[in-house]
Formats: sequence, structure tokens, C-alpha cells
Amino acid sequence: MVDAEGYRGRREDALTDLAQRLGREGGEDRRPVPVEPMNPHDRRIIHVALAEHEGVRTESDGEGLFRRVVIFPRSRPTPSL
Repeated sequence: MVDAEGYRGRREDALTDLAQRLGREGGEDRRPVPVEPMNPHDRRIIHVALAEHEGVRTESDGEGLFRRVVIFPRSRPTPSL
């Protein structure tokens, strides 16, 4: 595997930052946020970055080259009376 001047690490950091920003946006706006289509490795980085995020969940959607991650807000628990 070739990693020209740390490209893979920089790409992973950029995708993690993107995931956190979109996770905040999806959690605040309470609506699904689609991410651009990406390869399986990049989609996994997004899924892992948001796995512990309490306000959102992620799913992959689409087929082939058009497969993307969609960030969904988690439903809020209903308060008990």
C-alpha cells in the first residue's frame, strides 16, 4: 500500500471532521443528511466516526458507484408521565 505524503491519514481526518459536522447538523435540524457518494473505505470512516454519536445513526443507501451514507437523527425518547 502506498501512502503519498500521508494522504490517507489526512483524508481520514478530513472525513472524520466532515462526519462530526454533518452529525451535529443532522441532530440539530432533525432531518436526514445525505453525504456525497463515496467508496467503501470512506463510507466506513463516516460510519465509525458517528457510531458513538448519541443524536444520530448512519445507514448506507444506493447501489454501486452511487452508494452513499445517510445520517439520520435518532428518535428522542418519549417522556413518561
